[in-house]
Amino acid sequence: MIKIGSLLKIIYLILGCASLNLFYWVVVEAKEESVRVESYIEDYEPTAVGEKIKVGLGEMLKLVIKVESSSSQNISEPQLPSSMIGFELQPGPPQTQSESVATFFGQGGQFQSQQTLYFKYDIRALQKGEFILPRIKVSVENKDYYTKTIPIVVTQNKERSQRKNPNPTDDSFDQMDQMDSLFNQLLQRRIRPRDQQMENINLEDSFFIKAEVDKQKAYVGEQITASWYLYTRAQIHDIDTLKYPALKGFWKEEIELATRLNFQQQVVNGVVYHRALLASYALFPLSPGTAVIDAYEAKCTVSSPSFFGFNRPQKIVKSSKTISVDVKEVPTQNRPGDYKGAVGQFSASAQLDESTVVAHQPLNLKIRFEGRGNAKMLDLPSLHLPPNLEIYDSKSEAKFFREGTSFKQFNVVLIPRQAGKLEIPAITLHAFNPNTEKFYEVLTQPIALNVLPGTGQTVGSSLSLKSAESVKPKLELTLPGAILSWQPPSVGIQSWVIWGISFLLVLLMFGGLFLREWYSLGFQKDLSKVIHKKMNRIKQKMNQADWRSVGADSTNLVYLILGEISGQGGANQELDKILLATPPSLRRELAQPLSELLKSFELLSFAPEEMVGNLKNTENLAKLIKQLESVLIRALKLMEKDKTSNSK
Repeated sequence: MIKIGSLLKIIYLILGCASLNLFYWVVVEAKEESVRVESYIEDYEPTAVGEKIKVGLGEMLKLVIKVESSSSQNISEPQLPSSMIGFELQPGPPQTQSESVATFFGQGGQFQSQQTLYFKYDIRALQKGEFILPRIKVSVENKDYYTKTIPIVVTQNKERSQRKNPNPTDDSFDQMDQMDSLFNQLLQRRIRPRDQQMENINLEDSFFIKAEVDKQKAYVGEQITASWYLYTRAQIHDIDTLKYPALKGFWKEEIELATRLNFQQQVVNGVVYHRALLASYALFPLSPGTAVIDAYEAKCTVSSPSFFGFNRPQKIVKSSKTISVDVKEVPTQNRPGDYKGAVGQFSASAQLDESTVVAHQPLNLKIRFEGRGNAKMLDLPSLHLPPNLEIYDSKSEAKFFREGTSFKQFNVVLIPRQAGKLEIPAITLHAFNPNTEKFYEVLTQPIALNVLPGTGQTVGSSLSLKSAESVKPKLELTLPGAILSWQPPSVGIQSWVIWGISFLLVLLMFGGLFLREWYSLGFQKDLSKVIHKKMNRIKQKMNQADWRSVGADSTNLVYLILGEISGQGGANQELDKILLATPPSLRRELAQPLSELLKSFELLSFAPEEMVGNLKNTENLAKLIKQLESVLIRALKLMEKDKTSNSK
């Protein structure tokens, strides 16, 4: 039995080492920098806190993602959702802008540099109503951060919210920034084909936009390559895209979006034009029937010589013609029973991380499909595994390449439950080849597995499934690396200074722990008040039939309470990551109901009204709100119970 005094000595020793490590990491290295991400609509802001931005139907908006971090940290491009209800994301890479500030610190004369990156996307309001732009993920040094949601009201008239910069001086700088941004955009570049004369050229025929496809008959899921070209005979200025193709009815993958216009001479009906690619996509029809590739519309300023030889600019709008595609259903004759819609030419492979494992210990099975076609649409085939080999978890990754090939890889975690020699049978994918118009089999090789007797320890409870599609990933806990390792500082600092500061940090830690325990009695009470206050507001919104606000406020309340319980904050974390820092009893009991409630509330917040269905009815809303209040109060009780058991 460990004595209390010995236990306290161990705690003191661990805290002392952690203090030294913390001092070295923060004071000497100074590598841990704060990261801030936010999103907003440029030139707009709500009239008051909590109010929605008001924009006009059809108005083009600029969505800005702002990221602040250390200049030494790697910032990845934001990951926007595949669709934003009520808005259309204009294709093309984001406009970027960077700022950096260096500040002097320390006796060594070092500088600490901060960077701010702006990613700007063009979006257009397509529908009237109230919408919420969802949270956007940004990865900084492989750590994910999330922006807050943006509520927007789209009206018939262009009713603007208060501008951020009403000062004319500030507006002038904004205009300069916009001019610089337009200069760098593809469709705002000045285009001057050489050796062209304006005389005897009809302005209406000076340029046109043409859509070209490699086929106009295809099967469901078969690739169609569509490209849009600019043809011009004259001097054109300020090409402004008015409408990009929506391409509804197709799965769309980008092949190329031109960052510069590379003109090549081409003869059309005996007339010499200069042609440049604007955009190219791989399209995959989603359903049989007639699918329409809609128009690409642009406005150009064309200069023509006057009688005195001066240029007289004129603006002309042109659009490409729509193209109809005859989409056929994949034949039903000779169709395999387990066919799941794969169209193209694919190959398959499967391998284990190791061929010899111990019973009840996990191993990873990698199944990869690749080839010409859209592998992203492939589902994991049925796995006919031996009875004593169970699926524990499954994840997938996929990518489409510009040359028209793609891959999808499934990483399946298996757990053998008995010792002996096993065999994972061949995995079969049935696909349809549109070139031969026949079905064919894609097979992996059988894999031998040798399972050694286990030690009696098992890795959790697994699910005996034939397919891993419904398996949810398990939560794992990791210990802070700062407590597990320490290295001496490489700079010349007196040891007595290090020990003195470390001792002070230990005192501060114990002081913080004391204060935390002192105020912990009132912590749950305060959160209970927050829940009570927020729930009353949500019920008011329900009585006002404002079901969109019910969904958004309920979602925010879940992240707020879990963020406080975990100490992680809820604004920039996913639910699974927040739950990792909550008491184990809370995770076990409430992870599933919280996840289901969040799905319902996010559906109310973001989904089109036709998808929400009866969920927005007052009776159903009242049930969801009652469940939410019960789950959050239970979460507080489990937190208090965990704190009480830890203090004993």
